[in-house]
Amino acid sequence: MIEDGILDSIKVLIMLGAQYTRKNVLVKIAEWIENGGVLITDERCTDIEGDYVPEFDKALGFTEKSLYCGGITQVIPDLQPWNKDFCADDVCHTKVSWADLADSVKYLLKTVPRQSEDSENARVRVPLLTCCFEHDFGRGK
Repeated sequence: MIEDGILDSIKVLIMLGAQYTRKNVLVKIAEWIENGGVLITDERCTDIEGDYVPEFDKALGFTEKSLYCGGITQVIPDLQPWNKDFCADDVCHTKVSWADLADSVKYLLKTVPRQSEDSENARVRVPLLTCCFEHDFGRGK
């Protein structure tokens, strides 16, 4: 449908659970976002070979340095004026988060970066991570 031009007739695309698709589809979505479209997604989608598509990643706010971080992570809301009712609790937990996104990304849920004191067993560093973010790209999001 995207290859047939359906994006010309919609303002919001919801892509849930989409892990893989054709590269040309991701490029078309990136162009559509840049021209004012809004994408809501819960995955960093790749092409069918499993490769990241630079145009799509840029539209979402990923960079070459962006890292996937698995494991249970505590995050706190960083509420914006438009989403003050986004999270009812002061603390949430996620099993998927990201580090080193583009500087233009707004983190809606994020960790509190910290480093533990040295101990006999380990030194723990918690970087700035997010599991929910917004990225303005061109005229879209």
